[in-house]
Amino acid sequence: MKPPTCHLKSRTIMSNFWSLWIIGLTTLTIVGVTWVLFANRTFDKKEGEQTTGHIYDGIEEYDNPLPAWWFNLFVASVIFAIGYLALYPGMGKFSGFLGWTSTNQWQEEVSEAEAEFNERAKAYMAMPAAELAGSREALKMGGRIFKTYCTVCHGTDAKGGYAFPNLTDNDWLYGGTEADIKNTISNGRKGMMPAWEAVLGDKVDSMADYVIKLGNEDVSAHPMHAQFQALCSACHSPEGTGNQMIGAPNLTDDIWLYGGSKSEVKLTIAKGRNGNMPAHKGLLSEERIHLLTGYILSLGQK
Repeated sequence: MKPPTCHLKSRTIMSNFWSLWIIGLTTLTIVGVTWVLFANRTFDKKEGEQTTGHIYDGIEEYDNPLPAWWFNLFVASVIFAIGYLALYPGMGKFSGFLGWTSTNQWQEEVSEAEAEFNERAKAYMAMPAAELAGSREALKMGGRIFKTYCTVCHGTDAKGGYAFPNLTDNDWLYGGTEADIKNTISNGRKGMMPAWEAVLGDKVDSMADYVIKLGNEDVSAHPMHAQFQALCSACHSPEGTGNQMIGAPNLTDDIWLYGGSKSEVKLTIAKGRNGNMPAHKGLLSEERIHLLTGYILSLGQK
């Protein structure tokens, strides 16, 4: 929704007012400083007088002009100020004859750094990502990319947290090969665990008990075994070992994305879960994704 036209006009008027205020105040300051500089260069004095006539506690003030170098330094400062304000922003809305802005300067510096980085990164494109662990410079570059784009979710140590996967172990929701990781980084992932509370009813507690016991003991005789096979095996497999094709986690190990206590497992079963790994293809170049993949693969080797 656009703001009313009267509001836009009011903002424009106020903006112009403050622009003129700054221009007027700056101009007045420069003119005033220049006048003070020249008006007080010397005092009119009678023949033979060498003082200003001012006496402070018996101390007379001599009327000597500023040394030429000192006076000329003040004049040069005024000239510099006028030249600076003509070339660069400083006089209200006037952008200066050079058209310089801090945004443009920042963008130029970023573009130069990007070009330099990409040039260095291209040298590693011929190497498989897994071999980048042997290059200290490649890992350093990949680590910087990770800190910029990944630590907000996966942590500075890459060990993740509640709802965010640990990248330092060998448990991968969507696969841990170079191709899998690149695909995850580039295109993102969307995980969805449906809510089963309406289907299971008061059996949610028993199903959570079944899931927790998977991998630790024989559950074939468990009362929820048949329902697990009917409701859950399509994604998590009949043995509960998961399916990396669709990002269904392995339920037989001790790695839990949303917590492995009975209350947390019950909540997951009852309410479901929705995970989202954003796509970075539009943010990162192919070279950066390659370096980042190499860095992530190296985390499991530490």
